[in-house]
Amino acid sequence: MEDKKFYIGKVEEICKISKKTLRFYDKIGLLSPDEISMKNSYRYYSKGNLYNIPIIRYYKQSGFKLENIKNIISISDFDFIEKKFDDKINELNDLEKELSLKKKSIEDWNSLLKEARMVIENNLCDVKIKHMEKKEMIFYNQDYNYDYESSIINIEFTNYVEQIHNSITGPVIIEFPSFEEKLQRKTKKLE
Repeated sequence: MEDKKFYIGKVEEICKISKKTLRFYDKIGLLSPDEISMKNSYRYYSKGNLYNIPIIRYYKQSGFKLENIKNIISISDFDFIEKKFDDKINELNDLEKELSLKKKSIEDWNSLLKEARMVIENNLCDVKIKHMEKKEMIFYNQDYNYDYESSIINIEFTNYVEQIHNSITGPVIIEFPSFEEKLQRKTKKLE
């Protein structure tokens, strides 16, 4: 018995995919009709060919580009497909790390803004001690000229953090080698 064929309009209805997308998939060689009628140029797809549409959707939602999907579908070599999946997992891990750093950075800056607002609105001038959990931090030793702004917003440090593919998050901590020297304005180097 001959396999039933579906014209492009029926494929659009069954698979919820536009004719325009189907034509584009055919143009790039991702999903071509099984037959094109000589008399009316209708495109016909087999039921087996229709099964590729959910597979294409799955790969698209997983972040694969159409060219990669075309290669994965057309090359039935497990090593090749496994390599493509490993590459995609690594790419997504990198993206996850990048998004996590961005989120952490925004959360930290938002927290600092709220704290600054509270200090300004309540005219707080007392020195407060804030507990911080132990964690690894990036350290930058710099000359100090009693300009807090240039110590906190430091272009060289910012460039270094970006160079090592990290983000500036959390409070900036300025540590002085000697509290007494700081009060006497003798400190020249931050430690």
